[in-house]
This record gives sequence, C-alpha cells and structure tokens, in this order.
Amino acid sequence: MSTHIYYYSGTGNSLFAARKLAEEVSDCSVFPMLTYKRADSMETEVQVIGFVFPVYAFSLPKPVEAFLKEVYLPKDVFLFAVATRGGSSCQVFEEIDRILEKKGIKLNARFFLDMPNNYLTMFTPPAEVEANKILDVAETRLRDISKFISRREDSKEKDPHESYFEKNILFPILSRVYKKTNYFGMEKKFCTDSKCTGCSLCSKLCLSGKIHMEEGIPVWNQQINCYHCLSCIHYCPAQAIQLKDTKTNKIGRYHNPYITFEDIILQKLRD
Repeated sequence: MSTHIYYYSGTGNSLFAARKLAEEVSDCSVFPMLTYKRADSMETEVQVIGFVFPVYAFSLPKPVEAFLKEVYLPKDVFLFAVATRGGSSCQVFEEIDRILEKKGIKLNARFFLDMPNNYLTMFTPPAEVEANKILDVAETRLRDISKFISRREDSKEKDPHESYFEKNILFPILSRVYKKTNYFGMEKKFCTDSKCTGCSLCSKLCLSGKIHMEEGIPVWNQQINCYHCLSCIHYCPAQAIQLKDTKTNKIGRYHNPYITFEDIILQKLRD
C-alpha cells in the first residue's frame, strides 16, 4: 500500500512530523507542497495521501490552501491530515473539507499535533528543555497516528483543547481579522539590527521569495506577499531579524532541532 505525504513547514515542526510518520508507515514517501505539480500525482498509483502542515492564526497557511485547491486526488484514496499547532482549537479540518467537497471527497482521518509554539508576536518560544519534552510527547503521538494511517482507519477524534466558544466564535473572528489586516501588517515590520552579518541565509530560506539582499543587507520586497512562516527569524544564526514595535529582540528563538535550514530551503527546489 503506497502512501504519499505532502508537507509545508516554515520552522521544521511539520516536516519533523511528516518524516516521523514516513518512518512508521510502510512504503511511504514525503513531498513538499510548494513544488507540487498536478502531473506528479496523476502519474502514480497511491492508496493513501496525507497532508501535514502548521496552523497559522487559527487557520490554513496560504500555501496549504493553494495546494489543496490544486492537488489531484483520486476518489477512492484514503485521506488524512495532521495539523501541528501550539495548542489552540480551530477549524482547519473543516476548512479542508470545504475545499475537498468541490472535488467530491473529504478527509477520512484528522489529527492535531501539539508542538512547541514559536509565534513570536503572541508567545515566547519555550526553552530547550521544555521544547524537548513537547517533542517527546509528539513522537509518541505520531506513532499512534501512524497506526490509524497504516490500517486506513477513519478517525475524527475529539480535540482535548476544544472550546465551543473559541473554535466556533472567537478564533474564526480573529482569523478573519488576521487575514483582512494581513496579520496586522506584520510583513512591513521585518527589520535587522546591528547583529546582522549579511550572511544572506534569510533570503535563501524565504519560502515566498520576499527577501533579497542589497549591499549585504536583507530587504523585504513589499510587492511580494509574506507567508508568515517566520523561518527567517527563527533560523537566523545571529538572531538579528526583528519585528518593529514588538519585543522580539528580548526573547529567544525556536526551530525544530532535527530540521536544518537546508531542509527548509529544499521545499522550494525541484529535482
């Protein structure tokens, strides 16, 4: 039974999850959503397809939504989704099913995976010890999820963090506000401080292609939409990238310790 997992990952948690699932599920391959071409999936026979992605502002990241609208999915395939998050309940699986309904299909199984939260504008990333504890629990959870996938077993488990008010009223409103304001104009707040060495890693990492270098200094092109993945901030070796009018210069950073910046960059490249 062949399984394909498509992932999107800015700071490594979702790629970590996708790889761990691939280790547990037989005949399983992992592919980035960003370089998907419709012909890729139409030319192969696959029985199980999964989507692994992070939750952004209680919703689907823009690249994930675009991928789901484009991807070819056979009607008889078993579909699952794993959403990595900091812990808040949300409607990402309902969002996916609304997209898939137009293709005449829906998710067979859906799973939330709690991971270290690194959305700097609202939370302080966990210290290394705490992050490792969360990752240990996540690995156990992924082994359990892999059993459902291997058995092609439907699952719509109850979210332990679910609050009716938050999921159905508060967070949908906040999500719409985030999208309408483009994350409160966050992409215009990126800047570097005196620690910047001009290494250009951020421009290589940027999944949307928004960052380029000018005279050894990173510049965020305001004509290109940001994906809000924050990979530039969290992988910067000097912690030199900041967000204006926030406290990012006073708090730490987090990216998945098992995922390198090369792994993130590879999402953008096709063989």
